[in-house]
Amino acid sequence: MGKIDVVFIEDNVKHLIENLDTATFFYDFLALYDFPKSTLTRIKKNKEFEVKNKVLFDTIQEDQSTVARVVELENSISAQKNLSLAL
Repeated sequence: MGKIDVVFIEDNVKHLIENLDTATFFYDFLALYDFPKSTLTRIKKNKEFEVKNKVLFDTIQEDQSTVARVVELENSISAQKNLSLAL
């Protein structure tokens, strides 16, 4: 990843939101941050919403608390790490 132009990111995020396509938002968002095309292709192909140790994307239902979902994700990640350490 090269130098990030904050104005470029801001303008393009606004564009992404104004023309929201929920099917491609995650991938388009990552592309703004110069993620390698091979990474974007792999996660699109596998319908993944995570780039290990970098970013995790999850949709939250309108009736679900954002904070509660973040806590669930943190607990899940911690449990996976603990399991790896135990092995």
